[in-house]
Amino acid sequence: MDYYDNEFYGEPSEFDIKIDELKKSLRDSIKQEVLTEMESLQKENDELQEIKKNWNTLQGDYARKQEELERTKMSLRLEVKTMKISELFGDKQIIMYTANQKYSQKPKCDKCNDYRHIEYISPLGRKSSESCLCNEKITTYDVAENILYEFRLDRYKGLLSVWYKEYGKDTSNDGCTYVDNSDTHKVFSKGMTYEELKPYWSVYFRKKEDCQGYCDWLNKTAA
Repeated sequence: MDYYDNEFYGEPSEFDIKIDELKKSLRDSIKQEVLTEMESLQKENDELQEIKKNWNTLQGDYARKQEELERTKMSLRLEVKTMKISELFGDKQIIMYTANQKYSQKPKCDKCNDYRHIEYISPLGRKSSESCLCNEKITTYDVAENILYEFRLDRYKGLLSVWYKEYGKDTSNDGCTYVDNSDTHKVFSKGMTYEELKPYWSVYFRKKEDCQGYCDWLNKTAA
């Protein structure tokens, strides 16, 4: 009986030892796999934290730049609002003056009929008529005010072109292109003579009194 008990409950067999080794190996393997996975997750988490940190920095930089841009825009708006028109457009003003040509009739004389015709009998005895001298048109010039209604910047040439429209005219085609040093449009300045300001409709004046002086000269010349 003792022999049997010793045999049954004695030292573990080689099979038991192998089973224990296998269990231990499996536990070690599973443990290592779990540790490796944990290390991988920890590394990934650290990388995500770094990305999150950088992302917050980028968002902060973007927000600061947006605020700086808004401040710049507000500053520019304020600068434009406080800027004088003469500084904004330089030599090109909001109002310019030109000589305006108009026609009127002479006072009616007492030698013609209601149609300003003088009636007579021709050598052949026929009734005829001709226009009276009082029916001729008188050409005069006065000052016309022109309002700036459009301007455009040529970004390639860096020139500002502006269009003026005679005040009171309700026609979209009445604008005149005004460009410095243009062959078709001039701006009066000191040193210019009235004789060189031709044709009259192409000349612009910054001051009303200068334009009036030119109109007076034109009226004397036309008389």
